Amino acid sequence: MKKVAFRLASLVLACSAPLLSQFDTGTVLGTVVDASHSPLASATVVIEEVRKGVTLKGRSSDAGSFEFLSIPIGRYKLRVEQAGFRTQASQEFELTIGARQRVDFKLELNSVQSTVQVTADVSMLCGGPQKLDTKMVIA
Repeated sequence: MKKVAFRLASLVLACSAPLLSQFDTGTVLGTVVDASHSPLASATVVIEEVRKGVTLKGRSSDAGSFEFLSIPIGRYKLRVEQAGFRTQASQEFELTIGARQRVDFKLELNSVQSTVQVTADVSMLCGGPQKLDTKMVIA
C-alpha cells in the first residue's frame, strides 16, 4: 500500500511540476528601424500598462531590437523615441500568459521647420535726388 501511495504521489508531483513553473507573464519584443529599414540603436522604448499607468523604459540594441521579459499579463502600449525622428506609439494590445508579443516600429525623420525673417532698415543715403553720372538716384 505504501508503494502505491508513493507512486501516486510521485506521479502527481511529476505532472504538476510544469504547472508550477508557469507564471502570469509574457514577453514583448520588436525592432526599431528607420525609413530605409536600417536599425536604430539606442532608441528609447517605453512600455506602459494601460490600466495602472505603470511604465518601464528600455533601449534598442545596435541591431535595433528590444525585448521586455517577464511582463505581467495585462493591457499595454509601447512608445519609441529617438533624437531626429518622430515619436511613434503602438496600438494597445493584450498580453496573455506565455505570449511573445511582437511590436515593430519604422520611424520617420522629424521634419525640421525653420522660418527666417529678414528685416531691413533702409537709411536715407541722400537728402534728396542727386545727379550721379547722368542718372537720377532717388533715395
